Amino acid sequence: MQVRDIMTKSPACCPPDMPLRYVAKLMIEFDCGEIPVVDGPAKLPVGVITDRDIACRTVGHGKNPLEFSAKDCMSSPVVSVTPDTLIEECSRLMEQHRIRRVPVVDAGGSCCGIVSQADLARRMPDDRSGRVLKAISRHDGQPAQPEAAMATDPVCGMRVPMASAGATAFFDGATFYFCSMDCQEKFNERPEAYAARA
Repeated sequence: MQVRDIMTKSPACCPPDMPLRYVAKLMIEFDCGEIPVVDGPAKLPVGVITDRDIACRTVGHGKNPLEFSAKDCMSSPVVSVTPDTLIEECSRLMEQHRIRRVPVVDAGGSCCGIVSQADLARRMPDDRSGRVLKAISRHDGQPAQPEAAMATDPVCGMRVPMASAGATAFFDGATFYFCSMDCQEKFNERPEAYAARA
């Protein structure tokens, strides 16, 4: 059996700059806990955002989620499968990366579906689906998602996880990530000087 046989087709997706309040509304409207974050009309996945990402990466850090967008909280890079992937391989990837949902991409790399742990559980033998659930749910101090993409704050030089940076700024076609609003404010005063260093 292949992923195409069990996936949810045409899942709700959002662009990186969608405000979190609208991402949360999509989750409510489509009754889902994860939204693929896609870039452009080709819907190329650049990350995924879960309800837990929103809670843990903003509220849990005392930040106001109404001030952030999907790109600020998403997990990246994306672990994905294709419609032709066997469900056993999909299950193995979910187990390996300890993720509960995985986007499905077509031959052009566009997001065309999503597979959840529940989709697998309905189609796999009980012993296999139980093993996947146990592996995904274990807590051994290791991150559930792939290691976070990092950037260097151009003002202070600190390494910053891109998904949970304290602030971001756009200058000359590039995105810059900051550990704090103070560093972003300094950058905004003289962006040319700091951008040249990066």
